Amino acid sequence: MRGILFTGGECPRFELVRQWLTDGCIIVAADSGYDSVREYGLAPALVVGDMDSIRDRDAVMRLPEEKRRIYPAEKDDTDTELGLAALRDLGADEIVVVGGGGGRLDHLLGIVALFSRPAGPLVWLLPGNEVHRIEGRWALRVDHGETLSFFPASDGPCRMRSTGLKWPLDGLTWRTGSVGISNVATRDEVTVEMLSGRLIMVRSTQE
Repeated sequence: MRGILFTGGECPRFELVRQWLTDGCIIVAADSGYDSVREYGLAPALVVGDMDSIRDRDAVMRLPEEKRRIYPAEKDDTDTELGLAALRDLGADEIVVVGGGGGRLDHLLGIVALFSRPAGPLVWLLPGNEVHRIEGRWALRVDHGETLSFFPASDGPCRMRSTGLKWPLDGLTWRTGSVGISNVATRDEVTVEMLSGRLIMVRSTQE
């Protein structure tokens, strides 16, 4: 089951989000992600967070109690982490994070760090960029000549093979700190098969 987590910060245009809104998906809003959910005309199953940056806190307080979980401002987990945990509790086994653009660098890095966790998100959509988690065998339809960048996202070494890239990933061993910036798609589909470890892929999207 797919879960969509709207988090604080700028979101991409709705056309880029709509393709991920499959039938039966669960929508959760983390704090001011609720503002974006309302702007898109969607209804969240749950709103979580300390509600310190939401524009209309009263609107959240008018929701039924089972649709909101309010936490103190001083807590161990971020609102995004709380949203991920809530979606897992609701049965989501693949999670798409929406938002987080235009904000603080530490918040951006915090979301990137979630991809290194075993139960981290599958995809992250933000203005101008799209981030994908790569485990097992992964495939993506792309434009010929499109630029894609890859980064390790696991503690151990990453070994992989690929098709459709100008500079194949075959035979490489990446560890924390390795980068694969600005590779180029040579076909309309790119595949990566992980032999060990996990990657994230970053692509630019037109806004």
